[in-house]
Amino acid sequence: MREVPLTELQDWFSDKVRKQVEPPRKKTQKFIEKIQQALQDINTSCGNLSDVTTISERDELTSKSIENLAKKYQDRIVEIEPPDEPLLYEKVSKYSLSIKNLLEYLWQIGRRWIPKLSRASGQTYKTNIRELSYHTNALRNEWVNLENYMDKKLKKIKIFEDIFDQIQKLQELVNDMTKSKEEMKIVESELLNLKSKKEKIEREHQKLNETPLLSQRNQLESELSLIIQNLRGILGYFRKPFRKFEKFLQESNYFVRAGCTDELSKYINNPIETFFAEGDDYSNLKIVLTELKKAAPRIGLKVRDEKKLVKEIETIIDGSLVSFRESYKKAYMKFQENSRDLKEAGLLEKLEEIKTTIANTEKEIADIEQKFSRLNDNYERNLIKLRDLRNYIEQAIQSTTKEEIKINLD
Repeated sequence: MREVPLTELQDWFSDKVRKQVEPPRKKTQKFIEKIQQALQDINTSCGNLSDVTTISERDELTSKSIENLAKKYQDRIVEIEPPDEPLLYEKVSKYSLSIKNLLEYLWQIGRRWIPKLSRASGQTYKTNIRELSYHTNALRNEWVNLENYMDKKLKKIKIFEDIFDQIQKLQELVNDMTKSKEEMKIVESELLNLKSKKEKIEREHQKLNETPLLSQRNQLESELSLIIQNLRGILGYFRKPFRKFEKFLQESNYFVRAGCTDELSKYINNPIETFFAEGDDYSNLKIVLTELKKAAPRIGLKVRDEKKLVKEIETIIDGSLVSFRESYKKAYMKFQENSRDLKEAGLLEKLEEIKTTIANTEKEIADIEQKFSRLNDNYERNLIKLRDLRNYIEQAIQSTTKEEIKINLD
């Protein structure tokens, strides 16, 4: 097995297949040269046709028509461009198709106008038309020769051209992957720097939280959170009965104390906020609960649920929530006092600044991680493409040259 570096593969393969590729291309070039000569001859004949303008030969209208016919031919011929080297099969095919389309166009125009103009023109015109027809037939014959040669010979080298294309794709893929790998290294470095930055900021945050004032603040926040959590559990029990009670009031003519309906709605939507907005005796809640207790037998509760509801209502009416309010007020006052002390010491502002920095850094990390993930996924996909493409090229080269090779990508 021969090992061929990818950087040398194009030249190596070109040398290997030169004898199979160059002769058909040279032969094809000769066909193209003959076609181009035929096009030039047609163009010259059109010029000769247009130059015969004496009134003795034809009238002015006929003269103008012949000039237009010649111009139509010449305008289409000038659009034809021979393929540049190397003469790849696809290029020659495209060129051949353009000749085919030209011949069809010339045939359609000629069939329509030449017989009409022949009847109204002199002998010189007819002679030039025969010359034009001769060169057009020559063009058709050379085009047929090219088509036949393409089908029998030139098509055989297309497999080599396909391999050259795949080699080019492999080189481009390797280049892209090299760039991707470098970009991944840069992104990975950015990610490490950001994580290091975050760890440093978090240490500052931890150190700041260990100061007496912030330790007290954290303790008070936990205390307030626990009070609210417990209160939410107690008031949350009434959510379903409150909704049933509200629906009952909407659908019946049952009368309750003034303001009860509004307070009921508030406790359904925002129970915690509504509770702390009340006075110390939470009289509005007691009114709602008292009316609910009266209506309990009529709102569709099960007997067991009704008994439990009445018991819970009586407990709250008897003042079970007073301690929650007192504990909350006491903790909240300490929290406000602590906030003032923190503000005077500049710690509160510094704490918010650190929190903002941590949040921004976390967002940057998430964005960079997402970018790295995309790059890595793309690299992995290209790695599979690389493997498959290299295998394909190695097998194709072995099939065409009978030589087993291994492509070195390093």
